[in-house]
Amino acid sequence: MVPPERVAALRQAFTAMTNDPKFVQDTVKSGLELDAVSGEELDSISARILQTPKDVVALAGAVGK
Repeated sequence: MVPPERVAALRQAFTAMTNDPKFVQDTVKSGLELDAVSGEELDSISARILQTPKDVVALAGAVGK
């Protein structure tokens, strides 16, 4: 488990990087799309994904075969 203060520092650094004009400019110049989400939002998305019922996951896996 990562200590909460380290998680907070990493999230803050990531947000600062994705808001840095030079980083954004370099990203666009490279032809990449930047659509970053916060760590809190990613936690929420992950939690919802992990709550997907097993039968739905199995059905989705069968569709891809």
